Amino acid sequence: MPLWICSACQRPWPCPTRRWELLGEYAHAPGDLALLMASHLAAASEDLSWAAPATLHRRFFGWLA
Repeated sequence: MPLWICSACQRPWPCPTRRWELLGEYAHAPGDLALLMASHLAAASEDLSWAAPATLHRRFFGWLA
């Protein structure tokens, strides 16, 4: 995942399909989903050090509502 691209659709991860899947998988544990995404955000921040922090934050958390 160093580039954080979906292997199925080649879109930035989490792509719309993966977001939908994650929401289903964590429907009864939204706090756990937030922790998972925080973990991914931390890793992505290292891998994508050139990306703006606000952009990464929107990418990993902007869809959680």
